[in-house]
Amino acid sequence: HFSAVAVPLRDACFDEAVSTFLLLSIILTNGALFGRKMWLLQNLLVIAVSRFNMEVLNRAGSAMNPMMGTSFVTYALSRRKASYHGVVAHVLCYWLASFAGAV
Repeated sequence: HFSAVAVPLRDACFDEAVSTFLLLSIILTNGALFGRKMWLLQNLLVIAVSRFNMEVLNRAGSAMNPMMGTSFVTYALSRRKASYHGVVAHVLCYWLASFAGAV
């Protein structure tokens, strides 16, 4: 979960965009690179990229699913445990940065 206090928003957005770009690149090109017969190598490559994202690009937290993260932020906002500034930072980090990485 992204915390604007612990990590600058620019750094978290960068990590989220690069992480999304890497995962989409591997998923979309995996079949073209190795064909259908090398399924073990394809899966190992996806696991390696996922592990790299968790270890190196971890400033945005572990929520690769923006909708799941949004549900937590919405719940926290309804319980008055989050501010609107936190919601804006969440949308910038998990929705716009992911979209930029996908494009």
